Amino acid sequence: MRIIIVSDNHGNQNILKILYHIYSSLYKDNVKFIHLGDSQTTSINDLNNFLCVKGNNDTLDLPKYQRLTVLDKRIHFSHGDKGLDEIKKDIDQHRVSKFSRGLEFRGQSGGQ
Repeated sequence: MRIIIVSDNHGNQNILKILYHIYSSLYKDNVKFIHLGDSQTTSINDLNNFLCVKGNNDTLDLPKYQRLTVLDKRIHFSHGDKGLDEIKKDIDQHRVSKFSRGLEFRGQSGGQ
């Protein structure tokens, strides 16, 4: 499984199309696409192939955080600190032991 992560393309929808075309051609159905926010698209159709979260510059109604499970590993992602509390609660609720861990990705260009 390949996971392609992109963030902060700030209105450049062509890069999303290019990334999708290249990696879906290479890996067929064995690839997932994640967008960590600030796509600044005005059409949800631009994000059809991506599992997305809302960035601080996005106007679309997108979730603050998302979770993806791959090979029994949970991957949590958000944009900056948006959704961080919900991610921590979700991790605590689904933790098998105090030693189990998931992955967390947060997008944000620049500081907040």
